[in-house]
Amino acid sequence: MLKKYYPLAALPQEFAEVVSWIQEICRGDVSTFVLCDHKEKDNRASFKLFTKEYKYNLSCRPNGFRHETVEAGKIVGASNEPSYLGCTVQSRKPRAGEDWTRGNDLPDGKYSYKTWERIKNGILAYELVRVVNKPSSVPEDPKEMKDFDKPSLNYTE
Repeated sequence: MLKKYYPLAALPQEFAEVVSWIQEICRGDVSTFVLCDHKEKDNRASFKLFTKEYKYNLSCRPNGFRHETVEAGKIVGASNEPSYLGCTVQSRKPRAGEDWTRGNDLPDGKYSYKTWERIKNGILAYELVRVVNKPSSVPEDPKEMKDFDKPSLNYTE
């Protein structure tokens, strides 16, 4: 059964700012790139973004949260959770021979645009791939060309 996600347009106003930040990295309507889950109980939202290789989960609590533990009608404990913005990344498919997907934490911290910038840079860094250096010389003789595109066992970086 597919999980039902929360429509971005129905999110409380306090999440509008983070949605506008996500819009910065989307071409077109942000709602076509993001799945949203909103938890009213603890006033947080998570946004799932997908690339070809990875799934990013951005978790957000703009105003913090006050949690109270109640036993027998009396408050026995309370805590104030600060505002929060953070992100995790998960591979969309397992590597050969593995039956799990790998993941990692990206930057997190207090809910702020500065934290968003660090997260955005982390996403960009995760998506970049290394460039293979071009060989210093190209063989001119066709006989030398036959094995030119095969990997060398003596390759060093």
